[in-house]
Amino acid sequence: PVMAFVNFGLAGILHFFLGWTFISLSQNRVGASRTGALVGTAPLFATVLALLALNEVLSAPIMLGIVIVVVGVYFVSMAESQTSRATWVAWKDSLFGIGVALCFSISPLFIRAAAAMAAWRWVRDGSAMAEFLELAVDGACAATTTP
Repeated sequence: PVMAFVNFGLAGILHFFLGWTFISLSQNRVGASRTGALVGTAPLFATVLALLALNEVLSAPIMLGIVIVVVGVYFVSMAESQTSRATWVAWKDSLFGIGVALCFSISPLFIRAAAAMAAWRWVRDGSAMAEFLELAVDGACAATTTP
């Protein structure tokens, strides 16, 4: 179906074009290590989206994970500079990193919608495709945070 291709295309544009553009902008503004921490908030946004869009259930371990992610990003955002004086990264500069996390969190919704519409059994089943996409996203995130 045409809408499956549209959804796959939207996921690709959102994840690869916008997401990677935001990674580059974020690294230029706040550096690679802070960008990596901000991209690490993707599971937080994915959890919220899963609650809202997919009616997923929020468990105690997930809530604890959300707290840990938020606290971690807070501390990374106020990390000390090399001159040992505390520096605050302006939140507007952190928005590109958060934008990456949002793009990486929203794109699977389009993939899931496309997979549900797809005529191909291996895509509709989602097992092979989900595994491949998870590895691809994890690899992409690792590649951006490696020094």
